[in-house]
Amino acid sequence: MKTARYSFVLAILSIIWANHSLQAENIYVLPNSKIQDAVNGAVDGDTVIILGGIYNEDVLVEGKNIKLVREKGKSVEITGSLTYKNVTGPVVIRDFKIGRDSSKHLTLENCERVGVEDLNLASGGGLIIKHSDVVARSCQFA
Repeated sequence: MKTARYSFVLAILSIIWANHSLQAENIYVLPNSKIQDAVNGAVDGDTVIILGGIYNEDVLVEGKNIKLVREKGKSVEITGSLTYKNVTGPVVIRDFKIGRDSSKHLTLENCERVGVEDLNLASGGGLIIKHSDVVARSCQFA
């Protein structure tokens, strides 16, 4: 009888642990740290929240359904390129400035169901879409 009770409790704890580990997380990027490090540590469903500031780097999101957003009420600039590649689920990229010159841009390649909102791409090379399903709203282009 005790063995059955312990097995039942262990089964319930395993289910709780599995459900907890499957929940999406918010990952924060602090000024003077790298967005790419947060992207590398993120898994499908996570949201990477970039705190206000200027980030001098190129960022690649490959094969992960993650959201990139800025800290609410703050300005975020990625001076390099941002590339989403081989993303198969719904993702949102919103609320920041990308690129400081025409060689830096937002690229979406082999992606499904991508939403881009309130992006300022006017200082960079704009938006490049290759074999992707994209909805863009309220974005600035040069």
